[in-house]
Amino acid sequence: MAAKRIKPNTNLKETQNHTAGIPRDAATLNYHSLGKQNADQEHPCLNLKYYDFNFECFSELSQEDLKSFTALNRKFRDLTWLQIKQQRGKTNKSGLAPTKIPRNKLPKSPILDAISEDIEILELRLSKKARVFGFRSAATFFLIFLDSQHRICP
Repeated sequence: MAAKRIKPNTNLKETQNHTAGIPRDAATLNYHSLGKQNADQEHPCLNLKYYDFNFECFSELSQEDLKSFTALNRKFRDLTWLQIKQQRGKTNKSGLAPTKIPRNKLPKSPILDAISEDIEILELRLSKKARVFGFRSAATFFLIFLDSQHRICP
């Protein structure tokens, strides 16, 4: 089914509901892993709510780094959290290689300061050099830092 295109300068009807929220029915809650006990069986989704663009912005990424970031989104669609966690390892890291990172290794950031201390920060490998840092809540990965030059944890 093709998406409808809106002609330029079209006036849109006002509606009572001005927010784009997640419907609260049970099927949708389960789809988004809200209310599920074990989100490890779910495919991750990426959220930029806590993204700190002051450390590194998407506009600073090379074409190869942007392709790596696109590949991250593709992996999130293809893999479950359990499969991603299995790529972890001290000596045999593969794929995204999720690694817990102590906060004292991360850049100073008011955004990071606003995130509860009990939340674990993860590093995910985008490429041989590029990394992303963020945290997981249920099936969602909240991106905090982009690090295309591997400056945070060399």
